[in-house]
Amino acid sequence: MVQKINPRLKRIRWIGRFGTVLLFMGGLTASQPLKMAQHLSSHGAFSVGEELVFGIGWKAASAGTATLSNQWIDSIFPVRDRFESWIDKKSLCSLGFAKRTREGAYQSDEETFLDPATGHYRKREIRLDKHGITEMTTGHFPAHVQDIVSTLYFVRTQPLKNGHPLEIAVISGDKVHPILLTLLRKETVHVPAGTFDCIVVKPSPREGSAQKATLFLWLTDTPQHIPIQIVAQLPFGELTANLIKYKLGT
Repeated sequence: MVQKINPRLKRIRWIGRFGTVLLFMGGLTASQPLKMAQHLSSHGAFSVGEELVFGIGWKAASAGTATLSNQWIDSIFPVRDRFESWIDKKSLCSLGFAKRTREGAYQSDEETFLDPATGHYRKREIRLDKHGITEMTTGHFPAHVQDIVSTLYFVRTQPLKNGHPLEIAVISGDKVHPILLTLLRKETVHVPAGTFDCIVVKPSPREGSAQKATLFLWLTDTPQHIPIQIVAQLPFGELTANLIKYKLGT
C-alpha cells in the first residue's frame, strides 16, 4: 500500500509498546534507498537506515510521587501501537500516515492520505473493538503540513535559533494544529545511549489554542539534531522517553 501512494516519498515507522519505542527510517523499495540517502543527506540531519530506540518511563503524580515500572503498567494496560509516516523527499512534508492503536480494550486502525496538489485529505478509521465499524472523513489542510512523526524529522533540518520560534502546522486525526517550537537553552543530558550536548526545544500551541500537556525535546547540538530525550508533563504524571541505542543512516 505504501509504495503506491507516491514514488517520491520516504517512510518512517514508529513502533511502540509501554517500555520501548523504536523509531526507524526506511526506504520504500530495495532499489531506492541509495538515491534517497543521497538526497536526504544533503540537509545533514538524517538518511535512510537510521534507527532510534527509546525506553519509556512513567512517573505518576498524586499526593506524593511514585515511579511505576513498565512491566507493572504493561500487565494492567498493554499498549501495542504502530505509526507510519510518509514524507515527500523534496519538501519533507507529510503525504500521509497510518496508525495502528492497541491500547487496552481500545483497538483501531487508521489511515490518512494527503494530496498536496488539491489540499484535500481522506481518512479511514476501522474500530476493531466495535465489530469493525468504519468511518470515512474528508477535509482540507494547509500547505506544508506535518503529521506527529514527520514533525520531529522536519524540525531536525531547521536552524533553530533563540528568539525565533518555528511555526509548524500539524495534522492529527481530522484537525490541524498550529504549533510553535521555541529553543529554550543548551544542556548536557545522560541517557542509556550515552552523554550528549543538547539543545532543549519546547513545542507549544499557538496563542489561544488549548494545551493538554507540556512537551520538551532534547536534540543533539549538532547538524543531525538527533532526539535524545522527550518529556511530556501531564496533569496526572510525567512520561519520559530516553534514547537507549541508535544507528545512523548511510
